[in-house]
Amino acid sequence: MKKIGIVYGNELSFPQELVERINSKTDKFTAVSLTIDAIKNTEIIDYSVIFDRISYRVPFYNSFLKLALLNGTKVVNNPFWNCADNNIFQSALAAKIGFPTLKTVLLPSKELPDDTNTDTFHNLKYPLNWDEVFSYVKFPAYLKPNYGHTSANAYKVYNRKEFFSAYELTGKNPMVIQESIDFDAYYRCFVIARNRILIVKYEPGKPLHMRYEKTNEGIDESVVNLLTPICNEISNLLGFEFNSIDFGLLNGIAYAIDLVNPTPLADKEYLGDNHFEWLIENTADYLLELASAHKSPTNDLTFKGLIFGESDNSATSKPVKKARATKEVAPKTETGDAPKKRGRPRKES
Repeated sequence: MKKIGIVYGNELSFPQELVERINSKTDKFTAVSLTIDAIKNTEIIDYSVIFDRISYRVPFYNSFLKLALLNGTKVVNNPFWNCADNNIFQSALAAKIGFPTLKTVLLPSKELPDDTNTDTFHNLKYPLNWDEVFSYVKFPAYLKPNYGHTSANAYKVYNRKEFFSAYELTGKNPMVIQESIDFDAYYRCFVIARNRILIVKYEPGKPLHMRYEKTNEGIDESVVNLLTPICNEISNLLGFEFNSIDFGLLNGIAYAIDLVNPTPLADKEYLGDNHFEWLIENTADYLLELASAHKSPTNDLTFKGLIFGESDNSATSKPVKKARATKEVAPKTETGDAPKKRGRPRKES
């Protein structure tokens, strides 16, 4: 029997209920919590599909998933795509394709990276032009790591003195300083298969259990109409099959804040019953669709072949204007309720 494997970390309700839901839907496939042993380079990894929730934190798992992909397993998300999980890249990409985004500046790590010394950095201008940085971003601003979604080492700073005090604490992490805007509302959009979209109001400054609005009420159709095509375009451009995208709305304009979060917080206690049910049902259906369509391993062993396989990721994007929310009827998209703004350091996202 063909297998669907789930790889996950300390979250419980989402992956465990996903396994149960898949198994309740079919007797052609079986879903399991995948167990990974020491891995031979010639290992045959006998899974049609693997759904990954944790390899971004565990390099050993990431290497295993790349071997699985090489053997013909469909991995969601593709383990080679974690290179796009980079805040300065996301911000630059949003600006490049015409979406309003936050002014962002990439900064080197405060401490020297491992196995380097001052002679390693002949190409780094020192000192940095801090006046230009602060003039561009302006205060208040957020200082946060360039990689990942944890809010550890993320700080809101109101002046130069606070910035440099916070920067001293960031260690070997490359950082970004990012413009702070008080948005009218925040939204997190869960995107599955690049076209199944759940829009939820989200407030990142609140405690974890209070961040998601747990009802389907309160989102205007104009917001759905505004965010849905943006989510479609970003998802097709980046190629993620399970992702969340965060937006801030100000005066009817959507700012793309976080384009890539392939492992958004998804346990029932945080999402609430309605949103959790949507996520479980749509994820289960999509993984079963992938398993049913599973084909032999690609013969194209170039990075392009491994990353794109037989899927069509050649979609091009045209710049768009700063679209405002209107009252037009939107394509049907599930909704929820408020996103985003980063506060003091928290451990999850």
